[in-house]
Amino acid sequence: QGQDFKYSAIMETRPQFKIENYLGLEVEKETCSVTEKDIQGHLAQIQNAHGTLTSINTNRPIQKNDHVVIDYQGFEKGRPLEGIQASNFLLEVGSNDFHSGFEEALIGFKKDDKAEIKIKFEAGYHHTKLAGKTVDFKIKIIDIKKMVLPELNDEFAQNLGADFKDLDTLKNKIRETILAQEEKRIDNELKQKLLKKISDTVDFELPQTLVDGEIEQAIENVKQNLSRSGSSLEKTGLSEEKLRKDFKSVSEKRVKNLLILGEIAKQEKLTVSEEDLNQGFNDLAASTGQDAEILRKYYQAKNLMDALEEKLLEEKTLNYLVENAKISMVDPQNKNKSKKKEND
Repeated sequence: QGQDFKYSAIMETRPQFKIENYLGLEVEKETCSVTEKDIQGHLAQIQNAHGTLTSINTNRPIQKNDHVVIDYQGFEKGRPLEGIQASNFLLEVGSNDFHSGFEEALIGFKKDDKAEIKIKFEAGYHHTKLAGKTVDFKIKIIDIKKMVLPELNDEFAQNLGADFKDLDTLKNKIRETILAQEEKRIDNELKQKLLKKISDTVDFELPQTLVDGEIEQAIENVKQNLSRSGSSLEKTGLSEEKLRKDFKSVSEKRVKNLLILGEIAKQEKLTVSEEDLNQGFNDLAASTGQDAEILRKYYQAKNLMDALEEKLLEEKTLNYLVENAKISMVDPQNKNKSKKKEND
């Protein structure tokens, strides 16, 4: 009583480091092109998405690429495995969506057949309840279906929307879409190459709280994606512990890159201007289909402005590095041919 209160605290701080020689780096950038094969592949995906599953009337056995409706129950050493059962489960044979061995074992059975199959799951199998186990499955074939695809013609294109007059119009739109996707991928790869070159020249201790935050955010994204599809970690057999291990390396890389970009922005006196914010909200509006001003008010109300400014500064710094890099264009097809010759 009456004396000054003294205390000590341990606090984690951002590391202090200096980066040099990050401008004028030499880096290769792929040329962007769209082939007829790319367009046909995308067109086939659209065709498959509009196909219809039709039950097979004949009594023929299951073949590869059939869609099979089954009931199944998994057992280990005679005891049923909790959560490893389903009724009217739809499975495409040969897709490897469930397990390649399980799907192959279905080939040859007919509708209404009952059978038992034994599957040995790999130690690294994604479903933790099945990983490394030998499981006996009791199955019943409820139905066998085949995918009936629509014919690719002008009528097919017109049914997709009023913007498509004929099949050629659809192909042109596909070309534009693929080109935009490829340009975005190539731009992102270029920035990652530059970041790696810079990151390899500097080393510092990463704040564990930032790494943990990145890991938790990644896990939360997985949970939300599963929830939107009506699933969950429990249903898929994933555990948070496994996800933390899986995301550790990429989260550490992400934190290091963010700290490096932050330091470069500081050294180059890069900031987010009001013009940058306006453009950021315009880009968000274009991608979400919402009004830019409404989005701004939402971000302000939810205290999301700081996070947005941080993201915009990150992108501005990356663009600055690209603008000051020595970029040489390379044809990816010629590059792949050269690698093949070297391997041969």
